[in-house]
Amino acid sequence: MTESPTNTPASAAPVVRVRGVARMEVEPEIARFHVTVNSVGKDRRRTLERLTEHTAKIRERILGMGDAIEELTTGTFAVYPRRDRRKVERERAFDGSTRLHGTARDFTALGELLPWLAEQDMVLVSGPWRALRNGSPVHRQVRQQAVGAALERARDYAQALGADISGLVELADTGMSSAESRPRQQALSYGAAPAAPSGARSAPEELSIDLDPGTIEISAQLEATFEITAPTGLHG
Repeated sequence: MTESPTNTPASAAPVVRVRGVARMEVEPEIARFHVTVNSVGKDRRRTLERLTEHTAKIRERILGMGDAIEELTTGTFAVYPRRDRRKVERERAFDGSTRLHGTARDFTALGELLPWLAEQDMVLVSGPWRALRNGSPVHRQVRQQAVGAALERARDYAQALGADISGLVELADTGMSSAESRPRQQALSYGAAPAAPSGARSAPEELSIDLDPGTIEISAQLEATFEITAPTGLHG
């Protein structure tokens, strides 16, 4: 959109149309992650039982993190036959899967949870994705900054023409976005374990991920149209 004064019919006041853009780098408030639990069985009933049992175990472990987990919901759920490619009509086994969607507020606890989940059989883990809560005051702050940026730009154009802003005609929100502005490489760290006696097997070391919250970039954009007074600087 052209950011320049626009002359409307003689009976109307001149206007200036501008964009307003604001960006903020802030620490994330939450991290989202997904867990897919799978099962395989020779019949539909057994596959469903295994899937239910395995999903319950995974849910119990996640919810056992207490206040570190802000939300856990169940998404897609499916049990379907696996067919022999050589004999389409013959059902060899059944596959099942459940998708869990989690939201964590504690990055340290999440760094302990994700490796445990990843070590479980028939489990796929993805994430984390850092974000702000939907109702975070940061969203309001960045929108207000975008309005201020549009108003400042409109004043600059008006003053260059020897005019002043006299009113608001229209303001349109063209969208908000967020992205991780400083991606962090996640490194696996192994918890220290005491040396095992000679000839004895030590317990598996628990893995954890050092999840640095980093920062995310929040942005807001809008387009605004302002009325201005009659320009006095058009003739130099």
